[in-house]
Parts: sequence; C-alpha cells; structure tokens
Amino acid sequence: MNILEAMEQRKSVRSYRKEEVEERIITQLRDSLSQSRSSMAKDNIRFEVITGYSKEAKTGFLYGIGKIHAPAMIVGIYEEEEDLVEIGFCLEKEVLYLVKEGYGTCFLGTYDENTLKSCCKLTEKEHIGIVLVFGKPNEESRFMNGAFRNLAGSTKRKSYQEILLNAKEYDEHDAIVNVVKHAIMAPSGNNVQPVRVSVQGNKAVFYLKDSHCLIDLGIFLAHFYLCCLDIYDNVEITKIKQESVNGMEPMVMISWQERKTCH
Repeated sequence: MNILEAMEQRKSVRSYRKEEVEERIITQLRDSLSQSRSSMAKDNIRFEVITGYSKEAKTGFLYGIGKIHAPAMIVGIYEEEEDLVEIGFCLEKEVLYLVKEGYGTCFLGTYDENTLKSCCKLTEKEHIGIVLVFGKPNEESRFMNGAFRNLAGSTKRKSYQEILLNAKEYDEHDAIVNVVKHAIMAPSGNNVQPVRVSVQGNKAVFYLKDSHCLIDLGIFLAHFYLCCLDIYDNVEITKIKQESVNGMEPMVMISWQERKTCH
C-alpha cells in the first residue's frame, strides 16, 4: 500500500478488538515521533505512546457522547498554541503508517484530562493538544463504526473547487489538483474542513478560516506534503506571515520543484 492508498483507505474507527498492539508497532511509533519534525517545529512539543489506559482515560467523541476503548493511544503535548500545527502534522503521518499496517485510528478531543496529565507527567507549562487512539478494528462492529461516522459527519467532504481558492486556473486532471483532493481526505474536528489553499506555480499557500483549528491545519498539511513528496522534488514547508485574505489568515507555504525525468 502506498501513501495515496493509505489516505484513500483511512477511516475513523471507533470500535476496536481487545487485542494488544504489536510491540514492533509501538517501538516504531516512539522512534518516529521522537525524530519526526518539520521546519515549522520548535523543541517544546512531545508525544507519549501509551498502552493499558483505555478505560481510565475515558476517551470519547462528540463531546463525550461516544466512549471508545482502544488498546493504545498517542498523546500530543505542547507548550505554545502555534505548535498545535506541528502536533497535527506529525500525528497524521503516523496515522497513515498505522493504516498501512492494518490498524484503525481516531482523533479524540474528549478524555479524562487528569488521568492523562498524570500518565504523561506534564509540566506546568505543558498542555494536551489531542489524543489519537488506535488498534485493530472490530469488524463485527462495522455497522456501528459506519453509523458513528455518519453521525459525526466524517463521511462528507467539500469539493476541491471549494478548498482550492484558484481552482478555475487548473484542470481537474492536473497533478496538483490530485494532491489537493487527497489533502481534502484528511480528517478535521467535527469535519469543519477549515483549510483553504491557493496554488501559484510551484508553491501553495495555506489559509485557516478558524484560528482554533491549528491541529486540523497540521493534519491537512501532512496529506498535502506527503503527496508532494510522492511526485515532486525538493519539497519544503515553511511558516509565513502575510496579510489576511477575505478574513482568512495565511499560515504556511509548501514549495516544490518539478521532478526531472530520466531518459
């Protein structure tokens, strides 16, 4: 399974088998998250991969309506709010790795904060950004998973013409449009899809419609960035400061070079 197929197959899973995650997966996640950073990152984020705290953590979704017992979780921890973008960026890359390995995942914003603070040994400056639960999907609860996805609205996605601000300048079959389409597959809180993108030549500028959706921006960027790595060379991601456009704040730019073909 390649990275594009992982994006296409990823679904939020809310029912898991009572089966421990393979140790090699846990080791790989810890190693990857200790090293995985983009050029946006500072040194004040970290991740804790946790097993065995399913019931104590009381993880859930839709403001706690649905409780989820997963065999493992990753907690994204930050100090400064702007680093939530990096939290989302790093975690979504691990989501796609887990999909390739046959695991299901779900981002959750509802949990027992005191339990996780104690488990992760948070300092006074640190905060929990988001929790990613994962494990082997419970296929017997496929109907329930589908029903919850419909209830949460996670099965719906905006068209690329709405996300790509200058979509009229491109043909539907252009490579960069395919990149945008795969970025749209990225999950977002309550499926609000707050990111917009403008592509000019070999660079894309990303705008955020809601300043509270920094993690969603990071997740969207991960899809876009990984797709670009698949087809372009010298892909770079940088934070930017520009004037707002139609009330949207420009946040990040991704640039690339066309890949040279061998003759």
